[in-house]
Amino acid sequence: MGVGTWTTEFWLDKTLDRAKFVKVFKARFPGGEAENLAVVPDAKPGYLLFHLHVPSEGKDELVPFLEWYARAHSAENKWKPATGHPFNRHS
Repeated sequence: MGVGTWTTEFWLDKTLDRAKFVKVFKARFPGGEAENLAVVPDAKPGYLLFHLHVPSEGKDELVPFLEWYARAHSAENKWKPATGHPFNRHS
């Protein structure tokens, strides 16, 4: 992802369809990327870890989107900032 990209973590409940989440995320945030990361299986049992890369101009819409997605799919919202705070990745 290039300059002007905001990255954070999101824990997705494993009972939800990961491909559907990625499709909805990309439709909502054109130019964004949902990267499913490999983690130690017992790091957070029952959840998949994603790094979400969002164009900076859309970052204020990310939290409401994640909260909506969790509510719409009856899942607990497991969003949290990466490494304790949002960070920018420049490539």
